[in-house]
Amino acid sequence: MRYLAVVVAVVSILLVAGCGGDEGEETTTATTAASTETFTISETDFALSPSTVDVDAPGTYTFEATNDGGTDHALEIEGNGIEEETDTIAPGESASITVDLETGTYEMYCPIDGHRDQGMEGEITVSG
Repeated sequence: MRYLAVVVAVVSILLVAGCGGDEGEETTTATTAASTETFTISETDFALSPSTVDVDAPGTYTFEATNDGGTDHALEIEGNGIEEETDTIAPGESASITVDLETGTYEMYCPIDGHRDQGMEGEITVSG
């Protein structure tokens, strides 16, 4: 009888210890598995579509720029201390940029050779 009590106690300890380890792993997985929302921006000669993007909350967002035009383009996002841009995107190619956006308004535009002045600009608004 004493042997059975020791076995039950050891098994109980192992089960409790095993459960504690699982919880730590789940928390780590949930923290590292946060997803990033992606917005697709079509760049043509000479416009961005969509030209306005509304985001509900601050966070990390990816903007995938696809060059649907006949000349090289790029995408730059600027505002609130952020200034990030893609490399030059050849016609038919895509590039992405991931940024941490806070509440506020940001400019997005093509920084190549006066394309912005020709209409390749837009705005990102982050609510909060």
